[in-house]
This record gives sequence, C-alpha cells and structure tokens, in this order.
Amino acid sequence: MADADRRNRAFWDEVAAFHGQDDYYDTDAFLRGQPSLTRRELDEIHAAVGGLEGIDVLHLQCHIGLDSLSLARMGARVTGLDYSAVAIDRARALAASSGIEATFVHADARSLPTAIHGRSDLVFASYGALIWIGDLDAWMASAQAALRPGGWLVVVDGHPIQRMVESVDPPRFGDPYHGLQPLELEDAGSYAVPDPIAADQIVEYPCGLGEVVTAAVHAGFRIDALTEFVDEEDESRAGMLWSRENDRFVLLVAGGHLPTLFSLRAQKAGSESG
Repeated sequence: MADADRRNRAFWDEVAAFHGQDDYYDTDAFLRGQPSLTRRELDEIHAAVGGLEGIDVLHLQCHIGLDSLSLARMGARVTGLDYSAVAIDRARALAASSGIEATFVHADARSLPTAIHGRSDLVFASYGALIWIGDLDAWMASAQAALRPGGWLVVVDGHPIQRMVESVDPPRFGDPYHGLQPLELEDAGSYAVPDPIAADQIVEYPCGLGEVVTAAVHAGFRIDALTEFVDEEDESRAGMLWSRENDRFVLLVAGGHLPTLFSLRAQKAGSESG
C-alpha cells in the first residue's frame, strides 16, 4: 500500500495546484459568499447535528478547503485535514483571502494526530472520499477517535453502482462493485480538468455499501441512517452519462434509475440516547 499511497499523493499534489482555476471549483462564487456544499450535504449534516453555530467539525480529505470554509462561514469551528501538502497550502491561502477562520492540517485520514482526538462534534467527508481508502477499518477508527462522546459521522459519497457504469446505451459496467482490492488506473485526468496529468498510475479501492457500514460498526458507531439517492442537483458533479429529469440529474440504464449517491449518518456512543 505504501507505493499506492505515494502515487496517489503525487496525483493529488498535482491536481491541487490547479483546482480552483477551473469551472468545477468556483472560487470566485465562494469568495462572493456562495457556499460550495450541495443542498444534500447540508441536509445530511443538519439531520445529524442541527445547526452548525458553535460546533467543532473535522473535515476529512478536505482538498483545497472550499467545503471546510463554507462550514466555517456558517458558524462552525472547522479543522480541515488532507494528506496532500499542496492542497493544505491552497486551503490556507483561501482562508486568508476569504477572511474565514479555519485550521488546516496536513495528515492522513487513516491515522490522525492524537491532538485531534476527542475534539469534534462532527466528522464529515463527501464526494469521492472513500474510493481512495484501502483500509476502511482504519479510516472509520480515526473518525471515531476524533469525536467526542455522542458526536456524529456524516459521509455523502458516490454510490458504488454509479462508479461502475461505463455506458448507459448500451448498458456497460466496468469497475467492480466492492472488494477493496487495488484498482490501478493509468493516464488519470482530474474530474475537474479531464486531460491526463503527469503523475503516473493512481490506485482506487472500490468499496460496497456493506463494507462501509461494517467498518463503521467495527469502529463502534451506531448507524442512524444509510440512505441511497437516485438523483443529483449539480451537472458538474453528475458527469457525461447522466440525463436531466425535473431539474435534477439522473442515471438511467434500460429505463431504470440507478442510485447515484449514498449518505451515512452514524453516532459515537455516549449521548443521552446512546
């Protein structure tokens, strides 16, 4: 796994250098006050913790910090964490230019610094986080360690079925649904800028919903909700395979809707209810 980590870090260091200078990451809109989080992300967060004012949030795999800073703008005390040093530098620069206070830490989400343990009311991760994690048990254990008793984990991520689809007409599937086995990809482009970049092969780890939930339970979480969604609100996140339906974007295969996203809400033991 060490070599895979090296390659993936090189990829994320490289793409972090130009993300925010593209149409996908609209930093100008963010600086004008528009949140970068989707409505679904915010709904899942509010379902777990209610309002954000005054709560402590750890945002795992925060990348260049737009979502972390959006949460901070809403009143949370936010720590963003990423294993790309370039991404963390970009996040700190965005914090300075926006005047929003947040802390950004260069570290691995699977092995958090002990100074972060037990200090958060919410651990949050979204959109393309878990596909990079070969050891879900370690990731979930880190999230659990970061939380205070009664704290919440909220994950909003691409559904594993959605990641399998290579073509909708004719229907064709590629990547495995689950297994966490290393999947090497060559000539990788960024989802924001699709042209191949200089970094060599990257490694992803397809994980099914069963593996995600089982890792959360092994870490000691009480599962509150696992929800699957069949639509997306944002065309830039949806991608080229998707259709428009009632102002939402859907993934239609043979006339049926496939799930596009899932959300997991889970609580650490120690609340009055738990």
